[in-house]
Amino acid sequence: YDQALDLEPRNVEAYVHKGAARVHMKMYSEAIKEFNAALKLEPQREDVRQYLNGARDKLQEYDDTESGGTYSHQGSVRRADSLGAESDTSETPSARSSLKSRKKKKKKKKKK
Repeated sequence: YDQALDLEPRNVEAYVHKGAARVHMKMYSEAIKEFNAALKLEPQREDVRQYLNGARDKLQEYDDTESGGTYSHQGSVRRADSLGAESDTSETPSARSSLKSRKKKKKKKKKK
């Protein structure tokens, strides 16, 4: 996908498929980044919006997991940062609000 995007940086399908591959690999932060890139080019794509929401849901599931899954929210973001990718979990106001809400819930759980 990277080669396709190097040749054609506005290739929305390449971003979508790259995002889907990242979801399959449980790299949800990176998937979110790819889906957001696709939506910047074609904001009317409802299918991409659904993929984005699905990746956010999966990221939330791993974040809420008490079992210490390999790809927890922080682990996935750290992996994205270590690869030089920008983590993009809070690009929209609603996502930022959701992230703040999750952090508050975590703090409450730790106090108990």
